[in-house]
Amino acid sequence: DIDIRGHAGAIGLRFSGSQGSSLLDCTVLAEGAFAGFSDCPGQGGGTYNIETIGGRYGITLDAASRFPLLTGCRFVDQTVACVSYHTSTQVPTLLVGCQLAPASDTAIEMDRHGTYAGVNLVDCLVSTRAGGVVVKTKRPQNIHLENCFVRGAAHIASDGSRLPSREPLTRIERYSSSTPRGIHLIDGVTSTSTIERYDRVAEVTDFEILRARHYRPVPCIDAPDVVNVKQFGAKGDGETDDTDAFHKAIAAGDKVFIPRGTFLLSGELRLNADTHLFGLTSTHSNLGARLSRSERRNRQDVAFSIVTVDNPNAAPGLSHLAVNGDVDWRSGRGTMMLAGRFPRSVSGHGGGRFYGVRGIGRQNVMQGLRNPISLYAFNIERVGTNPQSLFRDCRHLRIFYFKVEAGTLNRGGDANTPSAVESCQDVRVHCMVGNVRKLEDRPMLSIVDSDDVVVSQLRAFQPSSFPHLIESRGSERNIIPSTKTCALFVRHMGGNHEKN
Repeated sequence: DIDIRGHAGAIGLRFSGSQGSSLLDCTVLAEGAFAGFSDCPGQGGGTYNIETIGGRYGITLDAASRFPLLTGCRFVDQTVACVSYHTSTQVPTLLVGCQLAPASDTAIEMDRHGTYAGVNLVDCLVSTRAGGVVVKTKRPQNIHLENCFVRGAAHIASDGSRLPSREPLTRIERYSSSTPRGIHLIDGVTSTSTIERYDRVAEVTDFEILRARHYRPVPCIDAPDVVNVKQFGAKGDGETDDTDAFHKAIAAGDKVFIPRGTFLLSGELRLNADTHLFGLTSTHSNLGARLSRSERRNRQDVAFSIVTVDNPNAAPGLSHLAVNGDVDWRSGRGTMMLAGRFPRSVSGHGGGRFYGVRGIGRQNVMQGLRNPISLYAFNIERVGTNPQSLFRDCRHLRIFYFKVEAGTLNRGGDANTPSAVESCQDVRVHCMVGNVRKLEDRPMLSIVDSDDVVVSQLRAFQPSSFPHLIESRGSERNIIPSTKTCALFVRHMGGNHEKN
């Protein structure tokens, strides 16, 4: 935590780290200062549970902030705005389960420059001074709100229609506006008009409830019930097989700390329903030896695998460590937090929350899942199989920031559809952006015979002849070209068209 109170030009922390970087569990006391944070990491990492109290701004963002995802964050008592953009931006910002409560009439400031990539708010609580605005704008911008709760503000955007007067809160079921380049595709019908759907709220919504939907704290090293694998004979020297020590540690307690080192494992390591293995970071705490990309590609045998309990209520965890083996994920309520690559297999009752997981060079497939699964800062790139990631016959899927990359390798072989959603229901993808080239007629996102699907703010860095999105339903085919930003795609359950 950082205290910069009374220093008028101070910023608590400036951090725009790229892939795999993360920022979490940090408070800045900023009364009388400039800003709590400047920029934040995103792709393959993310920003979680940060807080600014006071200051002119809670966080400022500029072009250096790559794929900014903020989850479970809180910005309160800012004198100008909670979030402000000090340059134009290339990628949209996504805030999930956050609280914005300025001491001013503006929550988000987007009126300093001509163009911005956009901003998304999902499950957020926003409170401004009476008559304020959620997003201060000079011209139409890409703005999306989903299930947000607003108090005090009279408008979502400066140029938008007035919010209905509903005390104590207005629930923004769905709001989507765009620049002239953006387009909405709702049940096969395209439009450019702003979408506004509001509900009356009878009770005040608590921020902690919204945050708990998206952020689950991982164990701390100084908790009284934590056991250390070295207490049970683990060496972590990269030479000794530490499997037996891990079995003993898991039997002794649910919270198992993995200190700095390389801990070689063999065979199958089974986690109990509430076992949580956690380390320092994925750089310092290694399960299994690190392999180069060529070694991973050419290796046929797998030194070890981690298997979770096949139970919808089991809540195991893998956090802040590198798993250099296979993970067979079967539990319904578990957590993977900044633990490297996405599990090779999610099966049975598999579900839960996955933060900052990456899939580089290997196709990612999820099939037949029925328990809710949420992916935060999902990063898939340079996969030689089409599609690069596939979701088939799944239910209750959430992706909060999907960074993709395809068609970028000089040797070719990765000009594939970045992702396909087939025969799925209840799917949400908020912010899908990436470095995509040479896809020809393949889209960034393919949606096939799926219902209850919402996609907000999807676009490539460099528009070309390929489509941004293709929806196929039997003989029906709907296309959003890459010359248009996909501001919002919606396919309601059963394909029913609803006017907004």
